[in-house]
Amino acid sequence: MAPPPPSTTSLCRCDSCPRGEQQTYSSSIRHKAKACAVERLRPFTSYKLSLKATNDIRDSDFSAEMDEVTMLQDAPGHE
Repeated sequence: MAPPPPSTTSLCRCDSCPRGEQQTYSSSIRHKAKACAVERLRPFTSYKLSLKATNDIRDSDFSAEMDEVTMLQDAPGHE
């Protein structure tokens, strides 16, 4: 029987623009995941994201920054 795939933690580094604040979020994801959600971002704020994966074998480097994205207005009733 083959050993289970290594557990993976993703780190998402968010740079808000133009403020330049940097935050790092950590979440556990499945081995072959192709997406992850970043929560608690501010409405009407632009971000550049980069990702890093870490597992039992080694840590990757952070990826190149993705294209800048701007968050939309928050849904009514959300804080």
